[in-house]
Amino acid sequence: MVFAAIFLDEKRAESRQEGHQEGKEEGISEGIARADLAWREWNVRRMEAALTGALFDEPPPDFTNGHSNEPA
Repeated sequence: MVFAAIFLDEKRAESRQEGHQEGKEEGISEGIARADLAWREWNVRRMEAALTGALFDEPPPDFTNGHSNEPA
């Protein structure tokens, strides 16, 4: 009975870890999709401004408070 309890605890821990990893991967995929969409929308606005000759001074999506969010 003790062995069964230990086995079940180990299986639960494995399941939690697998669920955590799956959630992390899903979150990363969603974040990438959001970032891609932000870039596409920004690029459309940039290209429209170029076609019409309008001033386009909007920073790209990877800039926050004047600083790039890209890794150094």
